[in-house]
Amino acid sequence: MTTTNHTAIQVGDWIIGTSHLDEKFIGYVDSRTEDNIVKIWVSQSDNDNIVGEFVQTKLSRIKKLPENPSYTQEELISLMDLALVTKDKEWFQDLISESYLSTNPLTGWTSEAGSGNNHTFSMKWRSRANERNL
Repeated sequence: MTTTNHTAIQVGDWIIGTSHLDEKFIGYVDSRTEDNIVKIWVSQSDNDNIVGEFVQTKLSRIKKLPENPSYTQEELISLMDLALVTKDKEWFQDLISESYLSTNPLTGWTSEAGSGNNHTFSMKWRSRANERNL
């Protein structure tokens, strides 16, 4: 008998799964019922119509994503966009601190953190024209 650890999936977890219409998606768990139905906010899907929407599916149709995955630069930028859209400043800052975007001059990104009690964080895109003083 095979067992799966669906009890470990909780509200806020990032998951991958399929809907009852077999739409593949990635999203986070918004809520979970006692009868193992989960409500998921979809961040990516093979059906563009459900991206940014909530879907419901059975707990058995989803799988928890790893806590600390390694992302490509493109994936990090997509996650940063999502953090900005959801106004999740802490998540955005975590993504920046974990990425090489803030330390790699070849990417064109720089980060600036404020000091004192008024903590600020901003990302600036340095255009190549500005770097060459054109």
